[in-house]
Amino acid sequence: GPTLKIFDWLDRNGKHAGNGFMTYQTRSRQGSKHQGWKDSGSAIVDAEGRQIEPPIATCEEQGFLYAAKLQFSEVLWWIGKKDEAKKLFHDANELKKRFNERFWMERERFIALGIGPDGKPIDSITSNPGHTIATGIVDSELARPVADRLLSPELFSGWGVRTLSSDNPAYNPYSYHRGSVWPVEHGTFALGFM
Repeated sequence: GPTLKIFDWLDRNGKHAGNGFMTYQTRSRQGSKHQGWKDSGSAIVDAEGRQIEPPIATCEEQGFLYAAKLQFSEVLWWIGKKDEAKKLFHDANELKKRFNERFWMERERFIALGIGPDGKPIDSITSNPGHTIATGIVDSELARPVADRLLSPELFSGWGVRTLSSDNPAYNPYSYHRGSVWPVEHGTFALGFM
């Protein structure tokens, strides 16, 4: 129906054929290269510290889309649009299932930062997975290991969760998104941890 048009548009226009997830890629030479929450030009690196070029599907983008679909399905249910509500609820749960299959890194016991243009997980250890706990897209049995790692010495400085693991070659505590602590993220983390 008409109330689902925005989600239909996102499903048509926001997905990259190589990964099937909500993906960003600027079309303008003047646009921001990165369009997840970490929008600086050097923000997205792999475990070896190499910069990754878009198109990229970050883990938090998937979480925000999941939360939007899930919560809007509840609104639709309560205003009597039950068929649309069921469809959106089903879409949200399908996204959650695919997300946990593709983004979970078993060896690391952590959520990948994203899916890169090659369709492979971006294996750096970052703060971004904290948003996946808060949005509920990460499976409940996987949330605890993610939370534990976010509070481990490589990510937790004592002042807060670093944006990038101190073990990553690209780590710099003075950088914008490659090791600094962003207080704004911590409200989201606290909600997720709760």
